[in-house]
Amino acid sequence: MIPNVLLVDDEIITNIVHKSVLERTAAFGYIESACHGRQAIAFLENAISQDKPLPDYIFLDINMPVMNGFQFLEEINNHFAIDRRIVKIIVLSSSIDPKDREKARILGADHFLSKPLGTADILNILNQNGKILHRTTST
Repeated sequence: MIPNVLLVDDEIITNIVHKSVLERTAAFGYIESACHGRQAIAFLENAISQDKPLPDYIFLDINMPVMNGFQFLEEINNHFAIDRRIVKIIVLSSSIDPKDREKARILGADHFLSKPLGTADILNILNQNGKILHRTTST
């Protein structure tokens, strides 16, 4: 099964760049984006209500308006219909504060990566989660 992705970042250009990097791996199905955590929750709830597949991976920024990444993690962990064993959350941030990394870990993030997302990061995550790649291209 080809994994699906949700990018959650308030910087539209960042979402475009990260989508391009993900597409170059040719390892993903849909790649959607949301501009903040509240919009991402709405996307997930809409998928659930329409019986559509949830993303296998959520790449999540920390600092966003409306609902930041930490608030998103808190809410998704308590969501009755989202199986966190299936949906992997990768915090993707420009923060270098070790407290942010620790807080993300405590709130259940599966990985914490520094921006920008690179092909090597994607391949490592896929390998760690046992996803099979159809083909890869270099960065």
